[in-house]
Amino acid sequence: MLAKFALAASALVSLASADVIPTGPTPGDSFNEGANCLIQYDVDTTGNWGNTTIQLMSGSNFDMVVVADVITGLDGSTGGVINWECPAVTPNSQIYFYQYSAPGQNTSWTGRFTIASATGESTEPTNSTTTAGVTVKYGYGALSDASETIASPSVSGVTGSGSSATASGSSAATSSAASSSASSARIPVHQRQCFLCCRFVGILFDPR
Repeated sequence: MLAKFALAASALVSLASADVIPTGPTPGDSFNEGANCLIQYDVDTTGNWGNTTIQLMSGSNFDMVVVADVITGLDGSTGGVINWECPAVTPNSQIYFYQYSAPGQNTSWTGRFTIASATGESTEPTNSTTTAGVTVKYGYGALSDASETIASPSVSGVTGSGSSATASGSSAATSSAASSSASSARIPVHQRQCFLCCRFVGILFDPR
């Protein structure tokens, strides 16, 4: 049984390795409001991630909520490193993670990380759930100012990166992402169910 499980997990890793794979931030990482928020990923080699969206998220593994759009229209075959200014959020806690999506592709996530105050303060997540003996702490966050304009990110790494990427620069778009109702901001159930399969790939796909 263990051998079959290992083989299945290995196959899933092999299938996922050619796609855009989040590599950072990871659980335990912390970034201050107003400072640089570093995003890292392994670039796509399939050609299927030419229109990638990266969003800042919060919530539980099965009730994910969009906090803000970070970048849209990213060519996932380029780059590998994204720098953008951490927005002011509430609460300051280890409840945030990034979601990667592209049309027709499986959604993936980073681990949960902290966005601390400008001076480095943060609080513990207010919620937790235990599944199969694993306790996951989480919480629900939002932009401190729903009208805040998200700073344009810069994409670097592979030569020619970022040529097709655009930031979610308008305050209207940011406000929408931050204050949407549960029906529009929360991720549909069929997309969240993908998490069950993605867990076999490891922590990169487990936003805890």
